[in-house]
Amino acid sequence: MTEHSNGSITYSHSVVTPVIVAPGNPRVFPLEPECIVPQDGPEKQDCENAAAKRWLARFGARYHPLGITILGEALYCKQPVCEAICQEGLNFILVRKPDSHKTLYEWVEGLVATGEVHRLRVERRQGTLTSTDTDRFVNQVPLRDGDDALEVS
Repeated sequence: MTEHSNGSITYSHSVVTPVIVAPGNPRVFPLEPECIVPQDGPEKQDCENAAAKRWLARFGARYHPLGITILGEALYCKQPVCEAICQEGLNFILVRKPDSHKTLYEWVEGLVATGEVHRLRVERRQGTLTSTDTDRFVNQVPLRDGDDALEVS
């Protein structure tokens, strides 16, 4: 519930809404949602990460045989969520930001300096237009500080 300055009230629900998509396929297959709700009464708020981990625990094993890859925004690129994804035997591609993943970016920049970061350049033509994608990738870098850091690619 949100109370606005003009006195009106807006009611809403928040959910994590996973879907299955495939490159080149316009269809979207919705999966079971997971509500974001207060878990311990009104004192403690739930969050998207907690809802995502609950969803993975409930449904991850069901989708594991499909060989799916979890895609997500930077919000999910935290070690507990990544560990939950790995625990279910799923792969992931998650966005990460320099401000929230300083250790990861420091490692990558150090590897750039030593020439250990790989580059993939792909040119695509569509009619008279050419576009170029350049990606950098590196394997086995720590997601965060600490001896227990998950190593990601």
